[in-house]
Amino acid sequence: MLTLKKGIYSGDVTCAKNINGIIACVTDYNINDYNSSMHCHENAHLSFMIQGGCVEKKRNAFDINPGSIQYYSSGEMHQVVKIAKPSRRVNLELEESFFAQFNLNDTQARIAILKNLEFKFLMIKIYKELLTYDSLSEISIQMLLFQLISQEKYHRQTNKFPLWIS
Repeated sequence: MLTLKKGIYSGDVTCAKNINGIIACVTDYNINDYNSSMHCHENAHLSFMIQGGCVEKKRNAFDINPGSIQYYSSGEMHQVVKIAKPSRRVNLELEESFFAQFNLNDTQARIAILKNLEFKFLMIKIYKELLTYDSLSEISIQMLLFQLISQEKYHRQTNKFPLWIS
């Protein structure tokens, strides 16, 4: 078993930023040069496929295509089995300090991320912020990630549906 340290991925990290408990990076994966060993990460993280595609294995093998979202708990084993074509992902690692800051746990984050209908749109915005990194990018990335997680928490706490549903 291989445990990857903070900010380390099986591809080439092209840009990485550490933002108050969030390690945000863009990672490129090459067809012939990637780490195919079974591994886990020190922190919980989510991965959003921007372009390309791969076959990955957690319990079962599955395809990951552009727009795919994966959430991995800290220590969750997984493996990149095959890179189908050169690929690019946005990876966001969530350190324990992030969970503590927003009074969240791993399960709440997983549910909020995977149920948020705006997730892909918000991840594209985070990707744009990483590429154009300026003086406001850190706070923008924090706000986008908080928006991503807080919507589910808000709806769960209020048990209210949006007005347009009625």
